[in-house]
Parts: sequence; C-alpha cells; structure tokens
Amino acid sequence: MKAFENRLISDYDIDAVIPSEEVRLMIEQANEFLHAANRYLTES
Repeated sequence: MKAFENRLISDYDIDAVIPSEEVRLMIEQANEFLHAANRYLTES
C-alpha cells in the first residue's frame, strides 16, 4: 500500500523525495512477489 501511495505522490509532485531505504524495501518486496508468482505459474 505504501508503494502505491509513493507512486501517486511521485506522479503528481515533481519534487517528491522517497527515502532510499523505502525504495530498497519496495524493490525487495517486488522481487519477492515476482518470485512467488513465477513459482505459482510454473507449478500449476
């Protein structure tokens, strides 16, 4: 949910600043999601 809020903020606020730790966490969560989705699709 926080990632979606950050995306909306960055879409409409040209001076938006997202802390690098938050960005790192969002990338990590996205990678976890992609791996889980890939496992699900290959095991089905």
